[in-house]
Order: sequence, then structure tokens, then C-alpha cells
Amino acid sequence: MKQGIIRLVESKGFEWSIVAVIVVNAITLGLEITPGADSLLPLLSVIDKMAFTVFVAELGLKLYAYRRAYFREGWNIFDFTIVVLTALPYLDIVGLGNLTILRALRILRALRLITVVPAFRQVIGTLGRSFSGVGAVGAVLFVAMYVSSVLAAKLFGGVAPENFGTLAASLLSMFTVMTMEGWREIVDPIAAQMPFVYPFFILYILGCAFVLFNLLITVLVSASEKQQQEERLHDEAETRAIEAKIDELQNTLNNYLSKKG
Repeated sequence: MKQGIIRLVESKGFEWSIVAVIVVNAITLGLEITPGADSLLPLLSVIDKMAFTVFVAELGLKLYAYRRAYFREGWNIFDFTIVVLTALPYLDIVGLGNLTILRALRILRALRLITVVPAFRQVIGTLGRSFSGVGAVGAVLFVAMYVSSVLAAKLFGGVAPENFGTLAASLLSMFTVMTMEGWREIVDPIAAQMPFVYPFFILYILGCAFVLFNLLITVLVSASEKQQQEERLHDEAETRAIEAKIDELQNTLNNYLSKKG
């Protein structure tokens, strides 16, 4: 029976059924906050409880199938945490189920798509593997922004004190310029009195927004290629192990037949 449950929870049909339930549940929770959906709330509540029941049943099956081994996988711990957190609204202990913030936690179930869909897991795995590289790029970006902010405060603090009068204001302004969202609103008033500011900010944007962001993309691509290579080596090792096992069984069978002969 245990092997049958393992085959069930590892089957593609079971996996995609859970994906479907997660998607339907996420849509249901979105409809709850849609204006004019008051008449649907009873039905949405039923669907939500049914989805939660499915998640609990899935968790129970996997715990029965894998026992303590279930918690050796980080993704399983993530799933377990999500299910436990989203169970809190259904608890009738000291009125926990009436707290709005706990009911809002139900949308966390949508995050389970990350663990169920292999492509999502690969993306998160890539981000995890590239953390050190991303951190280094982020540190370089912050240093460049800090130096530029101090320089901008020295140059433009008297002209635009609301944006560059203090270090904090200058950092915020330079961050806004780096994102290129509304940067003209910051630069144009200064340019009216100091025309040379455009080359300064354009070079800053090119240096931060383009060069450093491209470095970030390079780090992520490199981490993705490394992960794919490791997965390929792992698959090849498993294939060799299976082939060796088959050869061992074949040799055992041949020895048995030769002795019988």
C-alpha cells in the first residue's frame, strides 16, 4: 500500500491535479475581494474549504508515504509551512479564525506553485545559487549610488534642497533616477539653472541601470547554466547506476542459468 501511495503522489496526474486546485483556489481568493461578488461569497467559501481539504489530504498522503524523509527536502518543508499557516483561519482557538490577517494568509497557498511546477523550482534554485553573485553586484551598485548621491548632494544641494539637501534625500533621488521613473521631474528643475547636469545623470543611468543590471543578468545566466549542468551530471550518474544494476542482474541471471544448465 505504501508503494502504491508513493507512486500516486509522484505521478504526473496527481501533480497537475494539485496545480489545478492551487490555481482555482487562487482565483477564488481573488474573487472574494472583487466588487460586486458578495452574492458569490458562500460558494467561494465552499470552494476554498474544499481546496484546503485537498491540500491537507495531499500533505497526509506524503507524510504517510515518506515519513521523516519528507522533511529532508526543503521544498516539502516550505509546503508544510504554507499548509499549516493557512490552516490558522479554520482554528477556533481564542478566536483566531476571526482575524482578518490570518484569513489573508490563505493566498499564500498560491506560492505552492513554486514547489509543484518544476520550472518554477528551477528558477528559484537559480536565484539561490546566484545569491553570492547577486549580492556582490548589489554591493557594487550601492557603492556607485552612494558615491553619486554624495556628489549630487554637494553639487545640487543648494539648487534643489528638497531632493539633494540631505544624504537620505539624495539617495532616494538617485535611486529614482536609476529606475528612470520620473527622473526628468528631478533633473529638469536643476537643469534650468545648471545646464551641465544632463551628462552627469545620463552617465549615472548608463553606469547603474545598464552596465550593473547587465552584470546581474550575467550572474543569473551563469548560475542557471551551472544548475543545468549539475542536473545533467546527476541524471547521467543515475542512468549509469541503473545500467550497472541491470548489468548486475543480467550477470546474476546468466550465472544462474549456466549453473542450471
